[in-house]
Amino acid sequence: MIAPLQTRSTRPPCPTALRSGVLLLAVALAGGALGCAFGELRPHDPLQREYSLEEMQKRYTDLVRFGNFSMAARYIAPEQRRTFMASMPREDELRFLDYETDPFVLNEAMTESTVEVVYTAYSPWVLTQIELFETQSWSRPEGIGNRWRVQSTFVGLDRYVKERPRPSRPAKAAAQTPQSGTP
Repeated sequence: MIAPLQTRSTRPPCPTALRSGVLLLAVALAGGALGCAFGELRPHDPLQREYSLEEMQKRYTDLVRFGNFSMAARYIAPEQRRTFMASMPREDELRFLDYETDPFVLNEAMTESTVEVVYTAYSPWVLTQIELFETQSWSRPEGIGNRWRVQSTFVGLDRYVKERPRPSRPAKAAAQTPQSGTP
């Protein structure tokens, strides 16, 4: 009679620490793959404050670059919008061609950031390329919201914006008196 064949592995048994390490690696790779598939993973910023600031800053700067100042003014604090619009050039005064934005860093509370932007522009009257510098001071109120507001400061822009006459307002007395021909 032949003895039954016994098989025995020559590999040493897998220790528990190695199994848990392989499991951790698999979880990390799966998390990384999900991060790549759905955008960035920012564990330090679960409410996506940095992401919302990046998006708003890019939209605002693009609007300024393409001369759509009335839409860009929506990112400015309401009490500063009139000043912003008065300081922006008309299309026949200055045209923006391109811009470069420096990287920005949020403060620890994720409520403030300053961004430096350099615009390349030209005046149709001078036909020379110029550089304009804008400091964008972004802030958002404390709380859960991601509504960022910018305070814009341009350097060198005022030379290219002509002084515009303000439209005259009717006097109060003229507005209160009935017009002729009305009963």
